[in-house]
Amino acid sequence: MNTIRLLAAILLTAMFILSGFQKIINYAKTVDNLKGKLNINVNTEIYNLIISLVILLEILAPAIIVYHCITGEYYSYFNYAVVSLIVFTILATLLYHPLDITNYYKSIPFWANISLIGGLLLLLKK
Repeated sequence: MNTIRLLAAILLTAMFILSGFQKIINYAKTVDNLKGKLNINVNTEIYNLIISLVILLEILAPAIIVYHCITGEYYSYFNYAVVSLIVFTILATLLYHPLDITNYYKSIPFWANISLIGGLLLLLKK
């Protein structure tokens, strides 16, 4: 087990786990927020499905990543989990935290997510 890689994995994925549980606690508000962002006229069940899948991703992917870093097992699942979090972070950044070059403080979440994507990419390195 590589202790530095394990620590990096825990630190990089902790916010996803916290965010997943926060979405569970505030499920209805989270669904409404997504509806407002997408503003697509589809059945509410579609939004519920999307948020449910996001919750699963945010909780299971970090668990798979940390498990692999501890045991070295399930390398392909580890890769899928990391890539899934990268794709999710890109989509979330575009939807919720687009770059605002006119306001430094509004651009901080964008740059934080870009840094997170960089850290996740480094996890893919063997």
